[in-house]
Amino acid sequence: MTGLLDRAMALMDQAGIPRGGLAHTESGMHFLRFDAPSPKQATVYRPLLCLVLRGAKQVSAGAHSLTVASGQSLLVSHALPVVSRITQATPETPYVALVFPLDLDLLRGLAPAMPPARGTRSHDPFSITLCSTDPAMEDALTRYLEQCTGDETRQFLAPITRQEIHARLLLGPHADTLQKLLWHET
Repeated sequence: MTGLLDRAMALMDQAGIPRGGLAHTESGMHFLRFDAPSPKQATVYRPLLCLVLRGAKQVSAGAHSLTVASGQSLLVSHALPVVSRITQATPETPYVALVFPLDLDLLRGLAPAMPPARGTRSHDPFSITLCSTDPAMEDALTRYLEQCTGDETRQFLAPITRQEIHARLLLGPHADTLQKLLWHET
């Protein structure tokens, strides 16, 4: 996580944002940095992948509640009202997270070529999954972010890596949740 953490913090420093959020136009990603725990905030999460790079956050939807800690990723498969709060952050070790919006059309295009998820199919309709961040996913996100910094690489390489990130979601630990959404339109 060190590479992504350093890159996220550098982008926020360059933008002059010591705390809060940064919408990174070139990549479409969002970066968050907070130096203290936060009160509960209600919002609607759109389909996204969130990697907590440092600190921890609690996310609740209805009766479900998850704590997302450093090194973990959270996937939200469809629009969902949530209440969240940052639970672990200090000025010395701020909470830092990366949010990658999902392209459901791209996922739907890739889904027919993907093998069925290997995990046990749950009948739980909860649309948030939590798991440890896969090193290959971390590598793909790092490459994507780097490719988005130059005009040529953003035009030619970033779209390929963006597709790879979506394919890795369909092959990795979040596959079951995504496949339920895409194949059964739940």
